[in-house]
Amino acid sequence: MKRMNLEYGDAMMIYCIGSVNREDTIERFTRIIPHVGNDEVRDQMFVLREKISERMDDEDWEIFFPKVLRNMAVYLDHDRENFLKCLNEMRAELKAEMEQADLLESMGLKYGCREDDED
Repeated sequence: MKRMNLEYGDAMMIYCIGSVNREDTIERFTRIIPHVGNDEVRDQMFVLREKISERMDDEDWEIFFPKVLRNMAVYLDHDRENFLKCLNEMRAELKAEMEQADLLESMGLKYGCREDDED
């Protein structure tokens, strides 16, 4: 099997646009590329389409495409875990700030205001 080194963005594009059929994948890229507004992304898609077209044959694609799907599933699951971790940290920080604001309010102080500020 021929090897094709992919950047994360390339693998993501194949994951999102690709098909189990290599020719269908090439056709999908061909139809999408003219509608991409970002020049860098459009160029990346064009190069990726050419790599698939020139470096892979159908037998290679049948082996390669499922590997991309499995790898991306792992990456996306890891990204999801990181996102949820960050979200929980932000919630904890917000809760702590709200508790501090409630405490200051119960003491008759305004959160973020000085005593000599006018309302």
